[in-house]
Amino acid sequence: MRHALALLALCPAWAGAWEEQRVLDFVTAHSPILQAYQVVTREYTPLSPMRRVLEHTSVFARVSPSSLGSAATTTDNFLVSAGTTVGVQLSIPLASRKEEREHALKALEEVKAVEELRAKVLQDLGVLRQHEAEYEAAELRLALWRDKSGWAQERVKAGYDDVPGLWDIAQKLNEEKAHLGQL
Repeated sequence: MRHALALLALCPAWAGAWEEQRVLDFVTAHSPILQAYQVVTREYTPLSPMRRVLEHTSVFARVSPSSLGSAATTTDNFLVSAGTTVGVQLSIPLASRKEEREHALKALEEVKAVEELRAKVLQDLGVLRQHEAEYEAAELRLALWRDKSGWAQERVKAGYDDVPGLWDIAQKLNEEKAHLGQL
């Protein structure tokens, strides 16, 4: 996230064209932390009733231990007749709110992470906007000192002012150039 905003800081003209919502959407969509939260939230999603039945249903086949002609034997509470048995075993788990509670907690953690990231991005965008404003103000001051320097040079050539006044203006002009370069 900081790398993207650092890139924006290098190009202030581009940064001004960015809308906060688009930046937030981009960062939210491409954050590896948020993607991990989304995976966890999906994994903890409670099963639908049909999916629950499908996951707890099994098909089985059993071979009778005695195939010597006995008519029927009992194995594992199933009646086995003459060699093999095939059936469907359905295991229905007791209803529990644990899955729903775990899912709600995971969803809450995901929402908290999204909001924390959004707050950080908005804070960084605020700093970026402040730097843009400082940059524009420095450009205006630089233009002012350039104009004043040209005006003072004309006054010195005409003999109205002395040269030491030009040095003060040149110093201010250089300070603004340095400040602009720093921004």
